[in-house]
Amino acid sequence: PYTVYKGHKRIIDYVEDSCRTFANIVDNFIPGEVYNVGGRVEWEKDIKEYSDIVLRVIGRDDSLVEYKEAEAFTTIVKTVDFSKAIKDLDPTGCGDAYRAGLIYGICNQMSWQQSGKIGSMMGSIKVASHGTQNHTFNIKEILEKI
Repeated sequence: PYTVYKGHKRIIDYVEDSCRTFANIVDNFIPGEVYNVGGRVEWEKDIKEYSDIVLRVIGRDDSLVEYKEAEAFTTIVKTVDFSKAIKDLDPTGCGDAYRAGLIYGICNQMSWQQSGKIGSMMGSIKVASHGTQNHTFNIKEILEKI
């Protein structure tokens, strides 16, 4: 059993997305600038929505849940404006680059760990350049680093 307080909203961040964002900031940081970092605004959901997802996945009804009204001192919804980070740090294509590296490793019968490292290297290379196809790499150099 668990409690859901009505009115609470959260954005769920994925570790991969957060790591990619911080790597992107390191590579593209503009001195003196400040960036708000977080998940996508469209991922902001009411805690009840997240609870409903969990219940649906495990095939249970909400009899496990005790619903309570919002607590004024903890139910402040703070929606963060990420637009400046998105505009300045443009991570477009990083996921595609990661997947390409992962697929390369799998197709070349490498271990999952090696394939993941290649994917991470590819994503990091992409993060360092703005736009979708403005990066280059040398696969031999990448393979030497893993």
